[in-house]
Amino acid sequence: MRRAVTLLSLLPLLPFGAVAQVMADAQPTDPTPPPSATERLARRLPAELLGYRRMGDAESLRRGSAVRYAAADGERIVISVMVYASEGSGTPEEELQRASAETEALAGKGRYRAVTAQALPPAATPALAEATPALRCTSFTLESQQGRATADGLCVALQSGHVVKVRVNSLSQPDAGRAGRMAAEMAEAVGQVLALAR
Repeated sequence: MRRAVTLLSLLPLLPFGAVAQVMADAQPTDPTPPPSATERLARRLPAELLGYRRMGDAESLRRGSAVRYAAADGERIVISVMVYASEGSGTPEEELQRASAETEALAGKGRYRAVTAQALPPAATPALAEATPALRCTSFTLESQQGRATADGLCVALQSGHVVKVRVNSLSQPDAGRAGRMAAEMAEAVGQVLALAR
């Protein structure tokens, strides 16, 4: 009976260096890199938060990771939660200013006919301002090229060396103040989850 020739049966015929290389090549490899710190934090966000359901897994961004939520009751609202390293970028005001400028620039790029900012107090409610002093919020009314208005709420907080940015996009109700308050409440809930994850 002829024996099948296997890789192991040929190893004694190879020089030691070649044997080592063959064995190294035969080792299973994991092509998936380990998750970043921001991705690990994003993965801690629950499947449901404040009545909103998570839409899929965390997404990789240029500066960090994002998780998206949709309203469980069918209302046309999308909430994006972004977590990225602060990189010593400074205060919540500076981060909010940067994020606001990116939103306002959408009009200049032709994506919207007009973008109108509506300033909010340091946090949307006194309770949130006391619980999360590093939370800063603003909101926008976005008018599409077709004349349809939507509302964006945007909040930024610094937490444990990371920036947490929450954006609420309301397609059904173009109420910028409401969108801002929703973003503040979601940012507070996200902050509580991430604080427990440390």
